[in-house]
Amino acid sequence: MKRTVFYSWQSDLPNATNRSFIENALKDAAKQIAQDESIGVDPVIDRDTQGMAGAPDISLAIFSKISAADLFVADISFVANNENRFIPNPNVMVELGYALKAKGHEALVLV
Repeated sequence: MKRTVFYSWQSDLPNATNRSFIENALKDAAKQIAQDESIGVDPVIDRDTQGMAGAPDISLAIFSKISAADLFVADISFVANNENRFIPNPNVMVELGYALKAKGHEALVLV
């Protein structure tokens, strides 16, 4: 059974410790899950406008993918701080808010 995991990433921090690191970990986990026949799940990792042709409306594409996904994973690492407030990437926060409304708490994984 195919299950889609939508990955909301940020590029403010080093690729090696965030975007690619997390995406590779998700892909590795998906591969292990897919190989275990007792689970019966074939996870697919999706993100942003990956796999979409042309120049799609980015927000519409992302929100549609989030709605269709079975699980939402967000990189909420702090990318800035301001007067003792730590700030995650604002685009990831918008996607997280949408996912919370569309999917509920049970389908969210925050990294």
